Amino acid sequence: MSNLNAEATAILKAAAPERSLSSWAFRYLMGLPNVQTVLSGMSTLEQVRDNLHTFDSFNPLSAEEQKALQQATEAILKHLGVPCTACRYCCSVCPVKLDIPYIIKAYNEQKLSGDAWRLDGLSSLEHSAADCLQCGRCLRRCPQNIDIPGLMRKIANRAA
Repeated sequence: MSNLNAEATAILKAAAPERSLSSWAFRYLMGLPNVQTVLSGMSTLEQVRDNLHTFDSFNPLSAEEQKALQQATEAILKHLGVPCTACRYCCSVCPVKLDIPYIIKAYNEQKLSGDAWRLDGLSSLEHSAADCLQCGRCLRRCPQNIDIPGLMRKIANRAA
C-alpha cells in the first residue's frame, strides 16, 4: 500500500480515480525500456488483487499521466524533509549509538504526512535525538552531506 501526502494523492486521483496509488509506480516501470522484472511486496489479499489488475495487461503511463506523476512527485519533494538513504555510515561513529536513519525516517514521515504522532514513537528508542552530543563525527561520514547534529537538535525540539 502506498502512502503519499494529501496533495500528491489528490493529483493522482484526479488524473485516474479508479487506479490505486501503487499502480502508478508499476505502470511507470512498464514504460521503461530495460525493465523486465518488477518485484512487489504484498501483505494483503487486496494488494495481490490490485497488482493482478495492474499487470493484467501492458498499460504504461500515457503522456498525460506522466505529467500528473511529475506533478505528484514535485508535491512530495517540496514536503520531504531530509534526503537520507539510510546507509548507516553515520551510526558506527556516533558515541551515543543513535539510530540516526530511523530518527530521520520518522521525521520525514511526519513531514510528509503531517501526522505529529510519527515523532512520538521515537520515545521508545534507547537514545533519542535529544541525546545527540553535537560532536559532528557523523558529518564526515554522511555521503548526503546532511547536517545531522543540526537535524537532531531540530527533531529533539519538535518531539519535546
